Amino acid sequence: MSTPRWDLCRLFAALLALSLAPLAAAQEQDPRWTVPATPPTAYLPKLAQPLALDGDLAEWAGAVAVPVRFADWIAHRNPAAAWNGPADVGMEVYCAWSEAGLCLAARVTDNDVINERDPGNLWQQDCLELFFDGRQGEALLSSRPGPGFYQVLVAPRLDGDVVVKVMQALPEGVNVSAAGRRTPDGYRLEVLVPWPLFAGLTPKAGAQVGMQFAVDDYDARHGTISQPLMLSWRGAQGLFMSPHKQIRWLLCDTVPKAADTPLDAAVALVAPKMHSEGDEVPVRVEVPGAFKAAVGKASLEVADWSGKRVWQQDLKFAAAPAPWTDAVVAGARWPAAAAPDGA
Repeated sequence: MSTPRWDLCRLFAALLALSLAPLAAAQEQDPRWTVPATPPTAYLPKLAQPLALDGDLAEWAGAVAVPVRFADWIAHRNPAAAWNGPADVGMEVYCAWSEAGLCLAARVTDNDVINERDPGNLWQQDCLELFFDGRQGEALLSSRPGPGFYQVLVAPRLDGDVVVKVMQALPEGVNVSAAGRRTPDGYRLEVLVPWPLFAGLTPKAGAQVGMQFAVDDYDARHGTISQPLMLSWRGAQGLFMSPHKQIRWLLCDTVPKAADTPLDAAVALVAPKMHSEGDEVPVRVEVPGAFKAAVGKASLEVADWSGKRVWQQDLKFAAAPAPWTDAVVAGARWPAAAAPDGA
């Protein structure tokens, strides 16, 4: 008899209580579960000062930081390639908006920065893949791409230059701007996506947009392999044709410090996608440096589909390992073998 396996993306829901807000682990769900299969919502704050596209991240205080640097968030890996940890490739994306457009910056750790591809194939080597949805009404984050949905590739060159390629047609006279710089442990990129790309969207507090992120990694050791490895937020796959896998962002002046403020985007809850019955499930919670001051009492909870809590453990945070030592991390092991049927 084969060992039962549970899809933790469907069965596992956890709550992290921070002094700033709770975290709900909203993964893709089976309709039978009480946690809906809807995109998580995050607040998108306005930059306190104008964005200077220079690769310097000094103006990003107050932006929402989104970590993407975990083995369980690998969206694609060539069988001949391996991920050797966040120093090999990992990133933190900073998200905000301004009067000029959507503003993003990425701090990327990469031990071997290479991209020599033509603009249409930047994704085959070191590259940032950004996804935006500025459609309005029911079209926002619908399951199919359409006008107002964009995939943007931003890649560093060996000479320090940055190449930008938008994979969809753009309105005449409008384009995406970016700048970057190399760092001792990788590179940094800043991107401005102007509002005229999104017909019908009025940039003001309360407006909604969709955004998602992925980072591609290529090292000299990979030879002729195209796109050896890709990490994305929560390991989402097929983002170029799946707007519904984006994060729903709500424009605001500043992120409210309230008990019901969602932190799904900023606080990473990491667990294996599949699990064999009888084992303990390792769970990792990481809070980026931009939010670690908000961490107070924290706990991890597992509930069944009726909402009844079946397990709980308090968490203790410590500094994350290098190269992301400004973040804090906590771990727990859920004893799934002792869970009742239906948990």
